[in-house]
Amino acid sequence: MFLLIQPGKVTLRTNDDELELKPMQNLVGEEGDSASVEYVYQLFSDPTIDLVCDDEFIFKSFDATCVSNKFSPPIILCGNVMAVATTNEGKTIGLTQQQLDIVLNELLVVVKEVDNKLTVVKAREVYQS
Repeated sequence: MFLLIQPGKVTLRTNDDELELKPMQNLVGEEGDSASVEYVYQLFSDPTIDLVCDDEFIFKSFDATCVSNKFSPPIILCGNVMAVATTNEGKTIGLTQQQLDIVLNELLVVVKEVDNKLTVVKAREVYQS
């Protein structure tokens, strides 16, 4: 299982076939539009959790989706984003229940953007199982 993070919502996805490269390319950024994927790592207390996004989201002018305050300045990702786990060998795998809870508690999701100001909530508040 993994999480699909979109502006204002977080959805549980249970089809691990979507963790293969081609399906991931069609999910991140804008669903259905094949993208180059970028892994963003070391944002969570569990270092095996990664966020996957469209590596060209800035150029594609996607809306802000999620924010990590682990670093200063905060990291803001745009477009559809996936929360996944990776093995020590770099293979993308699904999240455990404990990892899912970490993402829901530590990641902030954008619910509104007005005049370049973001309103965010914990991912758990907009989680849809």
